[in-house]
Amino acid sequence: MNNKEWYCLLVTMSGGLGLGILLLGTESLKLDSHTTFNFYDTFYAIPSLYANIALVVLSFFIVYLGRMLYSNFKSTIVNLVFIAATVLMMTLIFGLTTLVNGTFRDNLDSLSSPELLDTGQWANNFHNLLTIVQGFLLGLLAISGIKTLRLLKTRYFY
Repeated sequence: MNNKEWYCLLVTMSGGLGLGILLLGTESLKLDSHTTFNFYDTFYAIPSLYANIALVVLSFFIVYLGRMLYSNFKSTIVNLVFIAATVLMMTLIFGLTTLVNGTFRDNLDSLSSPELLDTGQWANNFHNLLTIVQGFLLGLLAISGIKTLRLLKTRYFY
């Protein structure tokens, strides 16, 4: 791995952490801090460390997707970092899907107010959107995996 890749890894990591500090504040770097967000009438509190990790993974995914498409799948290291970032991104989206399925639908079953039942339709649409995004990421993972294996000139999986 050449120096350019190390610099790009370092800049992407620090850019993701900088984005986390910019969006969540410097308090988000403490282990006991929490980030809260409001969804309709419910407040959710997650540890800020997890939000920072999600932003770093998102920055790695976006940067290395651009680098991989710019180099037209010709760099093995870029492809491998993108594959790792895609797997982590799919894990994050799976966690969001689980949150949508578990929390929102359990809360909706106990509601009897008709104006709040529209949230169920929104939760279903959001779940469908996350499922489509996971399928898209799986397709990107397959394409980049096949191109990387061809680049490495191995014949294990095709």
